[in-house]
Amino acid sequence: MTRIKGIDVKYIIPQTKKEQKNENIPTQVLIKYLKEENFWKHRAKIAQILGQKEERTVPEALLECINLEVRKNALESFAAITGFMSIDVLDCELAEAWWQQNKTEVDKNLKDLQTVDSIQKSEKR
Repeated sequence: MTRIKGIDVKYIIPQTKKEQKNENIPTQVLIKYLKEENFWKHRAKIAQILGQKEERTVPEALLECINLEVRKNALESFAAITGFMSIDVLDCELAEAWWQQNKTEVDKNLKDLQTVDSIQKSEKR
């Protein structure tokens, strides 16, 4: 985690032009960034942030993004959300098999995905 210390991820809400950083960015946007960001340190930071987002579709997004640069952070975040425990921090196949067996049960305890629309609705209140 020290290689991404001091790295911030930023998002500007188009309608309000308000800047959101790190954990305040809607989960839906973080997942999009995780898949599209070119800079590996940003992807690693996003994977770390997603470890705090106990929401539906986050576990799948973490599994989909796993590559050598962010594999460890993504698997640690997947474990934090789902309760998965592995003896090998780089074994994503084991995590994928575990997810297929446990997805239904874990999903019951996860919140709905945080979207940009849900953030805007809560700001209007």
